[in-house]
Amino acid sequence: MEYDIIDLIKLVGSVGLFIYGMKIMSEGIQKIAGSSLRSFLSYITNNKYLGAFSGFLITAVIQSSSAATVMIVSFVNAGLLTLQQSVGVIMGANIGTTVTGWFINGLGFANISIAAFALPAIGLGVPLLYSGTTKAKSWGEFLTGFGILFLGLEHMKGSIPIIENFDVNFLSHLQAYTQQWFSIPLFILLGAVLTIILQSSSTALGITLVIVAQGWMPINAAIGLILGENIGTTTTAYLASLVGNVSAKRAARIHFIFNVFGVVWAVAVFPFFVDFIDYLNINILGSKYSITSANLYHRGLAMTGAVTLFHTVFNIVNTLLLIHFIPLLINLSKRWVPSETEVEEMGNISVSNYIDTPEMAILQGQKYLLNMGQIGFDIYKNYRDLRFDKKDLNFKWIAEVEQFERKADDLQLKISSFLINVSYSNSSETTSNTVINMLSMANDLERICDTCYQLCLVEKKRQTDGVEFKPVMKKEITPLIMAVEDALVILIKNLGKSYQEVELGDAVSAEKKINELRDSIRKRHLERLEKKEDQIQSGLYFRDTYHLLEKIGDHILRVNGSIVGRH
Repeated sequence: MEYDIIDLIKLVGSVGLFIYGMKIMSEGIQKIAGSSLRSFLSYITNNKYLGAFSGFLITAVIQSSSAATVMIVSFVNAGLLTLQQSVGVIMGANIGTTVTGWFINGLGFANISIAAFALPAIGLGVPLLYSGTTKAKSWGEFLTGFGILFLGLEHMKGSIPIIENFDVNFLSHLQAYTQQWFSIPLFILLGAVLTIILQSSSTALGITLVIVAQGWMPINAAIGLILGENIGTTTTAYLASLVGNVSAKRAARIHFIFNVFGVVWAVAVFPFFVDFIDYLNINILGSKYSITSANLYHRGLAMTGAVTLFHTVFNIVNTLLLIHFIPLLINLSKRWVPSETEVEEMGNISVSNYIDTPEMAILQGQKYLLNMGQIGFDIYKNYRDLRFDKKDLNFKWIAEVEQFERKADDLQLKISSFLINVSYSNSSETTSNTVINMLSMANDLERICDTCYQLCLVEKKRQTDGVEFKPVMKKEITPLIMAVEDALVILIKNLGKSYQEVELGDAVSAEKKINELRDSIRKRHLERLEKKEDQIQSGLYFRDTYHLLEKIGDHILRVNGSIVGRH
């Protein structure tokens, strides 16, 4: 059989069609499910089995283990998941990626015409791409990608010749070559390289299934490719972790350790594993032929189900083996990525190049806004402690406050850049509105930090100048200080919630109390000034203090308003 350059170009084109279809289908489903996945992830607990199920479900929905693991690493970096929580989710993501194999195997290699469902899917999807609603456009992407993916799969099957049509001598040489001792390590390497190039183990798996369906490789070579694809998919999360904090880097290393360990034990029990898969393929899936059949055509018919089955059994067994050793995996990652202190520093804020849907980035931005709010609260607590406790007469605390304030300024710039990059993406209308509100929140949170810092400077200067508040001033200002602290507590609680759950009632009541206290203090202060009962110098510090406290309350209410979508 002749195979010329035109046939090769057709093969490359069909692979490109398949990859493109996989990409836009995955992007579409991520946009459709983005908000639900964010809410789902926010409820993950420390239960490792629930975490594994979460990882399975997320990857099964978005049809990309690479996107899922990068998302997990990003959430660890943002503090949305602890390192311990992330391990179970990563393990589940490996199982979730096997759904793609069954999806392709069930539709792409069934005895039905691919055009019978691929073309209608494109026919339904393309008009939706021009719809006026973001939701409909996302469904259009999903349906169009679904159709293109299977058209690419169909053309791939037609572009790769059936092996039986080749010369017998060529086939005998190929068979002998794939049975050499180095064939399994070689195909593991090839599988890893293929996945690194494609940046998608799901796409690599689809290509592998087409190759084995045409009878081009025996089971040992096919399994070698699958194992290599499991290793190759870890590079995506590794690259994403490079801009992350220590915990994010450790999560990526655990993903690598987990997958490599699986490859090692699978190679060690390889002959027994192959026999077991062949048994399951015949007795469970109902295959008429063995994967070790001498008839290459019969072997090809059996191989697609067997390879998909191996991929599933391998990842389930690997998870069951290691899910009980999560503390050990964490300790290994800590040795690999040590830290100088127990406190994990916040990593750089960046929109990952590997998560194409802004819906997946919103949670990370929310966590950084919470961190910014906590910085403002820390500055305020320094003021409160200074106001009621004068033990630190050398004002050593001011260096810590200045460090907090610089961190808040830097964080505000990074968050704004982060959110602007998200807004440039092809986001849903809901996400775009959320980004606008979050930009407003970042500005007001920075003003809270700045105003708290100014309050500390006023108090420092008052004490440095030796100016004392009269007992009546202290009595009046104390409730206002505590009211602002109460408002900050409410704000931190709201920043930590799912924004859809936040209600403004408590925040409005807290702001109303602050305004009433400020009005009452100002009125009595002015009355004392008219009667010359308050000194001018202490009165100036007193006025600055209650004015700044009320200003903090205003910014707090604005942040709460932005959380619920009111500017």
